[in-house]
Amino acid sequence: VSTQSTGQLTHTKMTKAFIYVRECGAEYICTNQDLVCPLSSSRLLPGTGAVLAGLTAALGHTGKVIGKPSPIFFDIVALEHGITDKSRVLMVGDNLLTDIQFAANSGIDSAVVYTGVTKPKDVTESAVKPTYCLNSVAELL
Repeated sequence: VSTQSTGQLTHTKMTKAFIYVRECGAEYICTNQDLVCPLSSSRLLPGTGAVLAGLTAALGHTGKVIGKPSPIFFDIVALEHGITDKSRVLMVGDNLLTDIQFAANSGIDSAVVYTGVTKPKDVTESAVKPTYCLNSVAELL
C-alpha cells in the first residue's frame, strides 16, 4: 500500500489500505511526509503526510518512507546517475521538514525557497537549517 498526496482520497480508499496492511500483510510505503503542499502563494492543501497521519493513527505504526526526508531516494538517484561527489549536489525545496531534512539526511547542501511552505521566521525557529535561504529560485541563476 502506498500513500501519496491526492485529491481523490476517500474513506473507502483509506479503509482498503488499512485492511490490506492490517489483515493481508501488505507493506505500508509512503512517498513523503509533507503535511501540506502549496496550491498557490496564499493557499495550502493537505499533503501526503496528512494521509499518512490518519493511517498511522489507525494502524498504530508508521509506514516505510522511501521519499523525503528519507535518504533512500537520494541513494537511488546517486547510483543511477553516477553521483559520487555530494559537494556538487544541491537540494532546493520549500519545506524544512521534508526537503531540507532530506538534504541533511542525505549529506548534501540545501536551499530553502520562501515561495512555498517555509517563511523566514520558520527557519529561525527550526532545528532544521538549510545551507542557503532564497526568496526565489531565480536567485540561483
